[in-house]
Amino acid sequence: MKKFIAYYRVSTQKQKHSGLGLEAQKASVVAYVKSEKGTLVESFTEIETAGNKDVIRMDSHISIDSLLKKRPKLLKAIQVAKQVKAIIVVKEASRLSRFSLLIDFLLSSNVEFVCADSPRDTPF
Repeated sequence: MKKFIAYYRVSTQKQKHSGLGLEAQKASVVAYVKSEKGTLVESFTEIETAGNKDVIRMDSHISIDSLLKKRPKLLKAIQVAKQVKAIIVVKEASRLSRFSLLIDFLLSSNVEFVCADSPRDTPF
C-alpha cells in the first residue's frame, strides 16, 4: 500500500480563517489518496502570511536553506517522507512552491511528490 504525506499551504490569513483554501486542498488530496488505495500517514499545514515569499528578485542571492527556513512545515514533511518512504501529495504544484529551487531540491532529495489535481504530470 502506498504511503502519502499531505502538504497544505495557504498564503493569507483570510484563506486560513475562511477554510476555503485549506478545505479545497484537503478534499482534493484525500480523494487522490483514496483513488490510489493509499494511506495518509501524516499531514502538514503551512500558513504564509507575509506575502509571496517565493518571489525572488533577479538580483538577489537565494539559497535552498533560506527558502526552507521560511517553510518549516515543508521541511518536516520532506524529512518524514524520507523516514517512512512516503510520497508527498499536494493539491497542485503551486502549493509546494512557485519558485523552482524548492522543486529542484525535492527532486535532488529523491523525495517523490505528486499533485492530486494532475497526477499524471511528471515532476519536471
